[in-house]
Amino acid sequence: MGGAARVVPVLGLVLGLATCRALADWSLGEWIRKGSEASGAVLYGALIGATVVLGLAQGVAIVDRIIGASTSIHASVLSRVLRAPKSWFDATPQGLVLAIFSKDQDAIDDLLPATMLALLKCCIIVATALA
Repeated sequence: MGGAARVVPVLGLVLGLATCRALADWSLGEWIRKGSEASGAVLYGALIGATVVLGLAQGVAIVDRIIGASTSIHASVLSRVLRAPKSWFDATPQGLVLAIFSKDQDAIDDLLPATMLALLKCCIIVATALA
């Protein structure tokens, strides 16, 4: 599956979650303004339920995409290290190769989730500002 086909569902979940949260806030205000109507409680409860479901789905989708990206980057880096000439391995200590490889992979695993989520949120903000 291509990159866009993997990102579009996550964007849809982020947008759906933001919409549900905004609608839940609005419905709570309407429910408070109108008084104790049962329909307001039902609508608010349904929107909160949808927010929870979409939040969980978004979390699972993002983790799935991040694990896939991390695995792909790891495989790419490993294949490049394994294709290095023998002279490079003779001159470079094994501990240094392992330390650099694991440090870089750890940095990717730590930074990728936060960066990806921040990018998605910025895209949603820009899209709603332009609309």
